[in-house]
Amino acid sequence: MDSKIDYTQQEELTHGDNPNHVSEKATPLRSSREDNLTWREVFTWRVNLSILFLGIAYAQTIGFILFCSILVSEYQKSFGAASNATWIPISHITAATVVFSIWGRWSDIVGRRYVFLAANVFSVVGSVVGATASSSNQMIAAGVLSGIANGANQLSTAAMLELVPNQFKPYVMGFWALSGLPLQFAPLISGSFIADYGVGWKGCWWLMLAIAATTFIGLLLVYFPPKGEEMDQNEELKHGFKYELMHFDWFGVILLAGSLVSILLGLQWGGQQYPWDSARVITCIVVGGVGLVALAYWEYLSIPKIPLVSMELIKMGRAFVIPCTTIAFSAMGYYSMNIIWPIMISALFTTSARTASYYQMASPSATLAAAFVYAPIAKRVKHYRWQIVFWSLFQGAFTAAMAASDKDSRVMSTVFVCLIGVGLTGLQLNAQLCFTTQIPPRLLGSAFGLSGCFRQFVGSIASAVYITCLQNELKSNLPKKVTPAALGAGLPQSSLPSLFGAISSGDPSAFAAVSGATPSVLAAVTDAAKEAYSESFKTVFLVSIAFASVCTLSSIFIKSFGTENTDNHITLKVKVVGEDEAEKVTIRKLDL
Repeated sequence: MDSKIDYTQQEELTHGDNPNHVSEKATPLRSSREDNLTWREVFTWRVNLSILFLGIAYAQTIGFILFCSILVSEYQKSFGAASNATWIPISHITAATVVFSIWGRWSDIVGRRYVFLAANVFSVVGSVVGATASSSNQMIAAGVLSGIANGANQLSTAAMLELVPNQFKPYVMGFWALSGLPLQFAPLISGSFIADYGVGWKGCWWLMLAIAATTFIGLLLVYFPPKGEEMDQNEELKHGFKYELMHFDWFGVILLAGSLVSILLGLQWGGQQYPWDSARVITCIVVGGVGLVALAYWEYLSIPKIPLVSMELIKMGRAFVIPCTTIAFSAMGYYSMNIIWPIMISALFTTSARTASYYQMASPSATLAAAFVYAPIAKRVKHYRWQIVFWSLFQGAFTAAMAASDKDSRVMSTVFVCLIGVGLTGLQLNAQLCFTTQIPPRLLGSAFGLSGCFRQFVGSIASAVYITCLQNELKSNLPKKVTPAALGAGLPQSSLPSLFGAISSGDPSAFAAVSGATPSVLAAVTDAAKEAYSESFKTVFLVSIAFASVCTLSSIFIKSFGTENTDNHITLKVKVVGEDEAEKVTIRKLDL
């Protein structure tokens, strides 16, 4: 009689020097021949469709953040310049930062399917609120709702990667980066809605509604991942949803949310609505900082039954904490391109909205091109840690090189922006791949949630640093450069206050109200203002060297994966039915 073979899988445990020990507890093995899996076997129709709709979910995150931020001037035109429209992007970023780690943890506990479905309900509702808004307060609500959705939809990376074996993960990472292609054109889309079709900015939110509804329906029909292993490996999580709801670390959630909101408000207020040394700004930042310290002590000492922050992850220094640090500080380049580059375009190169939108496409286009070729190059080069170090140096070098920009460097600056996008793509994809392949699947959602929360938080700090630095430099450089140029061209001394008011407004028509502003005066002032902006941008980009140094230093200590990983094994227990003996074989997990 032929023997039947039953394959089971478990994590390899260290028991002294006994290499033959096999734990009794085992879980089903997805495939007994991972080394020989073909593309057709891995990428089934359900997996392909799941990856597609998860990619659309990620594209949503790009659309929401861009439509919240790049349309602020249009919101002000609709609701009035005195409205609080500037709080729309702030509300979105704050909400996403706060819920990132919460969504991630719950995706491990109840399963990612339900988290993504719930998130896309928020997407649909937020899109409807935005598309029908008649006040800035309603738009702020849309920003909050879409931010809550974004916090979950950015977990699509983890959801995609866990669907395929390690050898196919680089290709999935490349597709994930490419999936944002359509909404990377958000500046052009919004410009066309407003200028060409008369739909207005609300058309952008109706578009997001269609995308959100498509994502929800698609995931509802095809996305059925296995429930998080946390339920199988933690006794506290085997008592049902009611028990999980009651014993989840809600106090930790309150501490985290309150602390992050407090700090982010302080960072957004500082240098904008209030001076940095004002009581409101200082109080917000100090209270938020104390709250984060309290959260750390709570998680470490209290040990809730179902904690918000897994101490197991925090103890994975080289496999998780250091890659997260590298990713977060590499995002400084991303934020410099999204905050400083648009200001550079309008201040140095062009005042045409349509031409400016083309310049703004430089970074997204380069990012997408890099993502397209990422997988085959990364797999061939291997040595992923050193790839990260290289891309960190590459990105940091060209970010610092942007300090050489001036009014005549539009080609050079645009090329540098493209190269920064390439470096950022290579760095982040490799870093995410490193910690994804070394974290237990039961903690994958928590890992991406914490990583995303930290990245958003550090990004907010970067935004505050860049904007504050730019404003301080302009306060010094504009009077120093513009005043002598204007007076030398014949502008009366008494017209200087109104001249600087026109410069601050950014509206070319405002110069018509300046007494004595002849064409020759305006030409001299324009050249002087561009020179002042160039000097100010130079300081900002030199400041970025500090962030790039932290990124590069941390990347050196990342734990890579591949042939040097000797602790990343699985054990197969082969049971021969009908016989007394069992052959035990240890094989390596699939290496890239």
